[in-house]
Amino acid sequence: MVFFSLVFQTAASTIIPPDSCPDHTGKIAPYLIPVLWNDIEFTNEIPQVQEKVLIVTNRELISRKNHLMFNNHRNKDKVYYLVVFKKGDKWMIQQASDFEEAFAQVDDLSPNLFYVHGYGTSFPGVISEALTLKRFYNVSVIAFDWPSKIPNVFALTNYRIARKNVLHSTPAFAQTIKAFNAYKKNHWNGYKVNSSLLLHSMGNILLRESIKKGLLSGKDFRAFRTIVLNAPAVQLAGHKKWVEKLTAEKVYITSDKKDWSFIGLWFLTFKRQLGGSDAKKNAANAFYINFEKAAGNNHNYFLNAKIMQKDAHISIFYRSLFHNKKIDLKNECLFQKTDKNTSSLN
Repeated sequence: MVFFSLVFQTAASTIIPPDSCPDHTGKIAPYLIPVLWNDIEFTNEIPQVQEKVLIVTNRELISRKNHLMFNNHRNKDKVYYLVVFKKGDKWMIQQASDFEEAFAQVDDLSPNLFYVHGYGTSFPGVISEALTLKRFYNVSVIAFDWPSKIPNVFALTNYRIARKNVLHSTPAFAQTIKAFNAYKKNHWNGYKVNSSLLLHSMGNILLRESIKKGLLSGKDFRAFRTIVLNAPAVQLAGHKKWVEKLTAEKVYITSDKKDWSFIGLWFLTFKRQLGGSDAKKNAANAFYINFEKAAGNNHNYFLNAKIMQKDAHISIFYRSLFHNKKIDLKNECLFQKTDKNTSSLN
């Protein structure tokens, strides 16, 4: 019981860079922006502020205590396109009719990040993560949200519900990727706008299933210069076949054998996970980055302030990816080469 409560828990670890490398301790870190349901309101107002994010969700929309809210169950028939922005002390949600209408309010031709969260994220949590990613990495954010946890439910039952939800959310995810492609074709012709796709943990199941089921093909990912399979909670065996269908310029897969989440997930599935193992049969088009030294047993290391305050190597890595900066895997201050297309982040 106690162990299962730790399945998706996070923790910090100290990074010790080589003596000859610059000291990155004490740098700015991405503290999560707190968002509560009591601070969220729906509006028809067109946002006039710069800080706004797009959230696409297939959660159920319900009415409760004279206000609307998204619950932790999947809407089988509808996807919502939501522009989220802050007005005073409130987080405002403006619902659009489709992806194009919604993203037009968020798009400013800056580098953009299409983000898919993992297990255990509430709807306010999605807003928090999307806004934190926008502020810290200076990108426009499109977040695909799916119901990934039921509160106060035993871990094994919760995992099974979440897995069922993520599998059934695949068509909505594929629909959103295609809408993003259409937007880029219609609005960015002649503009060099950098787009990245980051799928975290169980969110990678959406990517795998959309490819395996034929809902998306390789050409659907050409809109993204970089794809990051971040701590992917997908089965290690067989990943090579579907990952090699991704046609982005750069594909990165991060892993960490010390990650408590994957230790717990082993006892739930008895299957080795891509994000918690050293891959042997690697996809030829991907770079594998081991975060064991840098992140210790942490799972959400791309958003962990405590880790990044001790050393900025993790933030340097992600910021470079999202802004199409060259990742020099031969830089011994940041990486240690362990195999042909496998490196360890120091």
